[in-house]
Amino acid sequence: MKTQSSQQSADKASKQEANKRETSERKENHRVEISAEQAAEAEIEVYLRQHQAKDMLRFLTCGSVDDGKSTLIGRLLYDSQAIFEDQLAAITRQPKRYIKQQVKQQADEANQAALSATQAVTQTATIDLASLVDGLQSEQAQGITIDVAYRYFTTDKRKFIIADCPGHEEYTRNMVTGASHCDAAIVIIDARKGIQTQTRRHSYLCDLLGIKQLIVAVNKMDLIDYDKTQYDKICEDYQLAARAFRFESIVFIPVSALLGDNVVAPTCHMPWYGGLPLLATLESIPLAKQSTKAPLRFPVQWVSRPHADFRGYAGTVASGRVGVGDVVQNVTSGQQAHIASIVTYAGEQPYAYQGDAITLTLSNELDVTRGDMLVHADDIGADDIDTNDKVGISNQFIVDLVWLAKQSIRLGQWYWLKIGSKLVTAKITELQTEVDVNQQQVKPFAAQATSTLNRIFTAKIALVESIGVDAYDTIPATGSAILIDRQTHATVAAVMVREVLATDEAELNATDSFEQALAELITRYYPHWDEKAIAQFKSALAQWDCRL
Repeated sequence: MKTQSSQQSADKASKQEANKRETSERKENHRVEISAEQAAEAEIEVYLRQHQAKDMLRFLTCGSVDDGKSTLIGRLLYDSQAIFEDQLAAITRQPKRYIKQQVKQQADEANQAALSATQAVTQTATIDLASLVDGLQSEQAQGITIDVAYRYFTTDKRKFIIADCPGHEEYTRNMVTGASHCDAAIVIIDARKGIQTQTRRHSYLCDLLGIKQLIVAVNKMDLIDYDKTQYDKICEDYQLAARAFRFESIVFIPVSALLGDNVVAPTCHMPWYGGLPLLATLESIPLAKQSTKAPLRFPVQWVSRPHADFRGYAGTVASGRVGVGDVVQNVTSGQQAHIASIVTYAGEQPYAYQGDAITLTLSNELDVTRGDMLVHADDIGADDIDTNDKVGISNQFIVDLVWLAKQSIRLGQWYWLKIGSKLVTAKITELQTEVDVNQQQVKPFAAQATSTLNRIFTAKIALVESIGVDAYDTIPATGSAILIDRQTHATVAAVMVREVLATDEAELNATDSFEQALAELITRYYPHWDEKAIAQFKSALAQWDCRL
């Protein structure tokens, strides 16, 4: 009996010891897991802080059809290792349309040696790089870019947002959309074809929209055997064409997007080129510095009233700096007040700068609503914008107008003008000149029966109320607007303010009772009508000589 009892005690002690060891091991493993999680979280925090400190460059690619814009972006993303594995697998399975076209062209135009070289390209280039940005089925079917495609990637030095813009003239409005928020542009030229009509058009639009930094990428150098003479000729031709533009910097780079020459890494095929490859050039482009001495522009986006004891004005600082205690004025009403506090997601701050999303509280309540603009009290001008600090206040402007709609311009028709968060009724009263982009000439406007789609005009616009604006070249955020059709709500034009005219009292509070009645009728009885149906109805009314 003693022996059996002793054995049971020993077994029990052994089990307890084993349980203690198992518990200790579990605790140790748990501590290791926690340490691993903490280490991973710490690495993520370090990574995020590193990227948060980087500046960001927004740039677009543009040029003529089939110059290789999408392929160049695909190569840039691929060689900089900015493609996810599933994206890479998807484009690897797709047909290699671009490579097949090159093989066929070499077979028709070159000798057997050139054909063999192209076949070698086909064996090594096993992915369709253009498919990374040409995501629409119609784009892949036609081998062209239709809509603007945005891609994001980062390097050790900088973050980037790319806008891949279409090359066809009929998609000029898409290109304008993509270029409107960019800091730099890459104009791509096919080394075989040289400067094309769309090359000039896109360069003019980049200049019109205020882009100052330009890179000219002469693509498909492999198809001209990396000929320096032909490359130099293209550079000379473009420099001659660019004399009329206001670019601060133009950099020329010979590249082969298909093979990767001079895209991310330097190439041995062009020893005569001593400049930086494309990615290094993008990393070295200087960004426009935000000046704290620039005039304050604060468009109000929303009046914040979370409770009865708080009234704030939310928005993003479009220009300049604002601080607690500054005297600001509502451009619309002329009322003034001091800044009581500046509220941000991180709490109250003494100052806010251009690009900051903030909520301002004032020392006394003003009549401020969405669409109003707050400026420093000494920044109020008259009916002009002769000085950079003064905001122009008027209801008439001279503007550059890029027409984006299929229906033609009708003088005197009422639209909505949206500038920032401000929405006001406006009409085009005069088309003064038209820009011949292809010839880079300005000529008097002549009324024609042809469509005004994608055409560029200097026009005069009148509003039913006075608003505060700046010249687009001075402060783009408060000098740019869009025109909206009041029935279809479609954007019909991009607007850039060039000059503020004297206020026209006759236009103030003007109304078009017929069009207002028409809008009410459509909204009430035909709410199911789409943009096309409304446009057809308005066209029929115009043929009946109605006031439209």
